[in-house]
Amino acid sequence: MGKTLLLLLLAAPGFGAERTLQVVTPAQGIQEVMVRLGVGDVVVTGCQCQEVRASVAVRGKRWQVEKLKIAAHREGDKLTLALAPAEQPGRHPREDWTVALPANLALQVKAGVGDVRVRHVVGEVRLDLGVGDVAVEGLRGPLVVATGVGDIEVSGNWEAVGSIKLATGVGDVQLLTPYRREKGRGFAAESLQAQGPGPHPLKATARVGTIRVRLQPER
Repeated sequence: MGKTLLLLLLAAPGFGAERTLQVVTPAQGIQEVMVRLGVGDVVVTGCQCQEVRASVAVRGKRWQVEKLKIAAHREGDKLTLALAPAEQPGRHPREDWTVALPANLALQVKAGVGDVRVRHVVGEVRLDLGVGDVAVEGLRGPLVVATGVGDIEVSGNWEAVGSIKLATGVGDVQLLTPYRREKGRGFAAESLQAQGPGPHPLKATARVGTIRVRLQPER
């Protein structure tokens, strides 16, 4: 298993304090990584590596951020990353995450407010946001993404995708494949269903926001 390496860097004393926390965990035996946060952005990149590396920049009141740490909780083959303690009196500090993980691992992100970008993750990807935009690049596996208010953009491999289901309550839906360009049907709400040649489902929903999916053949 190895030991988890934890590095803490403290800066900007006073009311507007900033703290950067970093954690490195060996990926042996891990099949899924979950990132949980309240307010902030997340960038996740799949890599050819043997460990999960996470960095989070925390900004808030000094008495808040001084007590925070990254909780890397392992349960079976699932690793959950979050700030601890989770409950903070007053306004929750902002937390911006940068994560690198082995590309074949499954990924789950649950966020309240903030943007999420995922790049080159081959495993299953599940993203659940309250308010925020989503960008997924280099999609090659299953994807389920939902946001309350925000735009969703997905680009990936056409041959990897099977069932496609896109829906928004208010906004536009667009799908671009090697063979056609499709738009969703509806007045305020739009939805679109299609079928690709591959095995992996792609589902994206937004209550309010635009959904754009661009799938290209293997190069």
